[in-house]
Amino acid sequence: MSSSLNASFEVLPLADLVLLLSANRSTGRLQVGGDQSCDLWLAGGAFTFAARADEAPLGDTLERQGLATAADLAATADADDQGAALLARPGVDADRVRAVVHDRIVETLFPLLLAPDATFDFFDGETHPIGTGFGLGVQDALATARQRLDDWKAIAASIPSLAAVVALASELPSATGEVRVPAGDWPVLALVDGRRSIGDLVRDSGRNAYDVCIAVHRLASVGAVTVAE
Repeated sequence: MSSSLNASFEVLPLADLVLLLSANRSTGRLQVGGDQSCDLWLAGGAFTFAARADEAPLGDTLERQGLATAADLAATADADDQGAALLARPGVDADRVRAVVHDRIVETLFPLLLAPDATFDFFDGETHPIGTGFGLGVQDALATARQRLDDWKAIAASIPSLAAVVALASELPSATGEVRVPAGDWPVLALVDGRRSIGDLVRDSGRNAYDVCIAVHRLASVGAVTVAE
């Protein structure tokens, strides 16, 4: 299938492009080339899914987070609407699965805000097997991606790269009476062993890079962990 729209974000910025697709209630696949290679699917002008070549399959993430079993994934793999089939499985939490899908969309979007020279093609009419049940509005997705980008810039000074190794601090700063670890940061802290890099923590925790980096930043800010190249 040939693309119905192609250019670069230098000619048509990402935000303008996806807002245009939303206004036209477009359905199709947005393929981005270059260093930020990825695909974003829309249906009726809303995002339905996103995928990058460097991330684990959605099923692996759902398994790691205890949101679906291998049996659930196998039973829905051939469904025309995999999302609806998955949510029909006993014990599957629709809100938590939806949050994972939405997070993937935002996680794919926000680096594109820093890639003005990336090229894109839009393939009109293409749909993703996951279906449309996890749709995320374009304006909401952009707002969250922009906030995430601002957060990312703020923590960049303490986290030089995903190759940085995280270790438990040998002792807390003298001015620190106690450290309270948010429940959401604990799964990351539990994996810190002085050998794993931030990239390893992302892989082993099943969480995205943004969430892991935010957790490490918080832990480093109170002196609980150290981060080194």
